[in-house]
Amino acid sequence: MERTPLGLPVPARYSVIADGLVSGDLGVESAEIIATALTALQGRVGPDDLDRVERALVASATGAITPETAGLPGAGIRFAPDMLRAQAMEWQGRLDPDGTAPGDDAVEAKSTLTFGLLRNGLYPLRADVTAELRGVMDTLFDTYLSARSRTP
Repeated sequence: MERTPLGLPVPARYSVIADGLVSGDLGVESAEIIATALTALQGRVGPDDLDRVERALVASATGAITPETAGLPGAGIRFAPDMLRAQAMEWQGRLDPDGTAPGDDAVEAKSTLTFGLLRNGLYPLRADVTAELRGVMDTLFDTYLSARSRTP
């Protein structure tokens, strides 16, 4: 359990998930799927809706019947992680239909380029690039390589 600098226990961010994990009814993979969905919705929906989604997804993952799942198709059936992921995406789509704006920093792709340490005369390279930067790099590499290639 995580503790504060004073040694006090830090309450779980998602208490229903924590209870499911402690009881052994909820698997770790399912808990991660639910927590990821809830984190994506945090700040975009009201706390009551967030709590309702948490209870419904944990109920679906554990096969429990709750007020959120009673009467729904599949109520009382334990969903596999893949099905749970689809259900979580459905909740996200219904509660936050607009999602994140394209210009929002949360989803805007950013390129990264990292050189490793020199080994055997070569620098290892790790990069994640946007489509735009890839086009620039392809043009640059094609120009550089074509000047050094010979026609057979």
